[in-house]
Amino acid sequence: MTDLILNALILDGPDRGQVCDSADVDRLLDEETLLWAHVDAHHPDVDAFLDRHLPHVDDITHEALSAEDTRPRCVAIEDGALIMLRGVNLHEGAVPEDMISVRLWVDPRRVVSLRRRDLRAISDLQASVMTGQGPDAPGAFLAELACLLTDRMEPIFDALEDAVAEQEQEVLDAPGPELRREIAASRRQMIILRRYIAPQRDALRALRDMNASWLLPEDRHSIQETADRVMRHVEDLDMLRERAQVIRDELANVLSDRLNRNLYTLAMLSAVFLPLGFVTGLLGVNVGGIPGASTPWAFAALCAGLIAVSGGIVWLLKRRGWV
Repeated sequence: MTDLILNALILDGPDRGQVCDSADVDRLLDEETLLWAHVDAHHPDVDAFLDRHLPHVDDITHEALSAEDTRPRCVAIEDGALIMLRGVNLHEGAVPEDMISVRLWVDPRRVVSLRRRDLRAISDLQASVMTGQGPDAPGAFLAELACLLTDRMEPIFDALEDAVAEQEQEVLDAPGPELRREIAASRRQMIILRRYIAPQRDALRALRDMNASWLLPEDRHSIQETADRVMRHVEDLDMLRERAQVIRDELANVLSDRLNRNLYTLAMLSAVFLPLGFVTGLLGVNVGGIPGASTPWAFAALCAGLIAVSGGIVWLLKRRGWV
């Protein structure tokens, strides 16, 4: 394979599942054989490749296929379709919400996919095709790819739900300021995931309703099932985001109550010791005429008086229900 063509597989006929040589890709893409060509969108010759094999497609579609950033969508163009989908980033050290796009042109006799980063769902589909068990028609190809992309998402949602459940328990058991960062990180992940998954649901519905002869009833049914799963994921994200907001509010209430209790305790201590501090400060001034300065029992009398004053203040606070 050249650097431009990452992989090319025949999807139908007697050679189904066969890997094509780079020299045959240009020829097979323009013949009746259903060929899937997986292309590197970074390659400098990608525009020439698209112009050569998709001459009936306008420049806007070409630019969309090789664009740096994409949004999930499905647009019917003559007898083909421009389809943009997203999958979670499962590479080591990556964050799942950094979703990877796959751009496709599909018509009755060719499937052209472009990638800027590797996507494991594409690798899964390639392995399935090479074993002879993969899709053998354009509609079946899209239905299976959408299903694989959705399958890869589900562990991420399970992990998010587990994280929210742990945060709920932590609010009850050991709430602390560091929990705010965890909640904020979870909510950020949910917001980014929803940003791409909600349009993906709409793209799948548009694909299901597209008037294309190569979309068979069973393909539409499969795409509908996948769209329903994506819809449930969107609803789950909304629910998890609401739960995270409730946890955040509860945490704020717990921390506020803790702060109020601490301030109340300090206020009560101040109510007891402030009069005592005033008396001792007054008697500690370095001027003449301090009463009891030459009396041996004056210190004991002062201590007894301070204890009596403290007891009186505590009794008064209890009587008023403040302690």
